[in-house]
Amino acid sequence: MATLPVFGFPISACYIYAGLAFPPLQASGVCIAALAVNMSVSYALTHSVLKAPIVRILERMNWPIPAMNDYNQFRFTFLVRTVPGPPFFVQNLVLGLAGIPFGTYIWISLLAQGGIAIGVILCSRYLSEDPWSKGGLTVIAILAALLIAKSIRFVRARNKRRKD
Repeated sequence: MATLPVFGFPISACYIYAGLAFPPLQASGVCIAALAVNMSVSYALTHSVLKAPIVRILERMNWPIPAMNDYNQFRFTFLVRTVPGPPFFVQNLVLGLAGIPFGTYIWISLLAQGGIAIGVILCSRYLSEDPWSKGGLTVIAILAALLIAKSIRFVRARNKRRKD
């Protein structure tokens, strides 16, 4: 888990395997430690070996690297880590190229990906044991959290439109 996702292996497969192979608390600890190593290595590679070739490719495609200030570093990092879509290694590359300071990058990334990892670990563990007890409750809790977050965004957007 600490090395394979650096080269494009799906991180979610690691989370699922950890949930099936270890007790939840141990799996969570192992995943968060491996994430810290993976993110640190990816950040270091992006800032040293990979930066020049990637910047040249982006310049040829006329895709500038956006400048990050203190205000948008947190938001950008949080969005890249939590919005589904880009594979984990692409997230690491994007955040490393964006010039986010390592401290900001690592703590936001660990919180976001750690939460996702724990959710997948719990789902895979409990759904494999008994889908209608803890596993079902875990899935329901995650879906409820997503529904609440979506509802809050909807209400905020509606209120903003009313003010405009």
